[in-house]
Amino acid sequence: MHLTQALLGILALSFAAALPQEPVETETTLLPSESSTVQSQTSQASIPPETFSTSTLPPSETNTLAPSTTSEAISEPTTGGETLRCSGRTARKEVRQMKQDGDWDAFIGAYMSLVSDGTLASYVNQHVQSWGFAHFNAHFLPYHRIFLKKFEEDLQSRGARYLPYWDSSADSQDLLNSQILTAEFFGKLASDGTIQDGPFSRGNYSTPVDGLPLTRGYKEGDTLYAFPLIQNAINNPSFSGMSEDIEYGQHAVVHSIIGGASGSMSVQTSPNDPLFFLHHCYVDYIFYKWQLQNPGSPFEADNYNLGRMTPNEIIAPWNVPVRNAWTVDQACVGYEDPDPNVVKVAGNGTIRPPSNATAWLNNAGANKTVAKTVAKKATENVKKVKED
Repeated sequence: MHLTQALLGILALSFAAALPQEPVETETTLLPSESSTVQSQTSQASIPPETFSTSTLPPSETNTLAPSTTSEAISEPTTGGETLRCSGRTARKEVRQMKQDGDWDAFIGAYMSLVSDGTLASYVNQHVQSWGFAHFNAHFLPYHRIFLKKFEEDLQSRGARYLPYWDSSADSQDLLNSQILTAEFFGKLASDGTIQDGPFSRGNYSTPVDGLPLTRGYKEGDTLYAFPLIQNAINNPSFSGMSEDIEYGQHAVVHSIIGGASGSMSVQTSPNDPLFFLHHCYVDYIFYKWQLQNPGSPFEADNYNLGRMTPNEIIAPWNVPVRNAWTVDQACVGYEDPDPNVVKVAGNGTIRPPSNATAWLNNAGANKTVAKTVAKKATENVKKVKED
């Protein structure tokens, strides 16, 4: 009897084991590194490995532009170059607004990190190597737009919110007393041409390439481009005409005045000076304003000295086609206008002709005939503004 019961028990257990078992649901959590690996494997077929990336920072509800629906449609390349996919973009603000928002310290920390690890030096060297391609022709604005975007991504990877711009027009009539040129921001000029205080002062900051103190050369009476003069360039419907006016005018004057005869901003290694990036960010803002005013502007443009610039022309060294830099949608950048309550225009409302850009233009090897024409145009436009 006991043997029979035991045999029956064994048979019952064997039968139960042979039945199909219900799956047990368990929750699996991937580590961040595992998650990103899985995501990259599933998307590898559709996204090139060197996609023109956007910020990985979480979007801010108050400081993020919505993704452009058009950028997805126009980002696929037709002949070579990186593919741009814009999933969101952080609007760039004027640097005084950045400080008011509490994002300045993170920007400085990220910037100094790029200095210490050698990344900034690579940007300085790249700017020198690309000099002929990126200046005095139609590449000027598209090239520097990508240059800034790549630099901004490096800043963001180290904790910065975005790359700010410096609205130099607000300080154009009283540069010497600009808040930007104090210890609060980029430092006051010492008698020997170095910076005496602030995060970029002598002893606290050395230029990334040559390890020397930062030097500037502005002086009493120096005048930059007021915004009505910049608006005249924006009003030019020709891309080539606008670009030439900006490069030889507003852009060159800031370089020449801030750098002086041979300071950090007056030579080809000008990205040694942190003001370079904020200055060029404002130049890109002007380009952005022109594009808003001329929404149907074509890709093709006179290339001043090098023929024509076309949509599929590649911007080295990033393998990015010009079409990916033509609009802020395609380049995945955005801007907020300066807040007049924060960025106050200096002076008493009068506008003086901008100082000449001789120092930078001579060091840069610019076309002197074009430089004289642009300078003459600025003086004439000052007269028109006063008459109006």
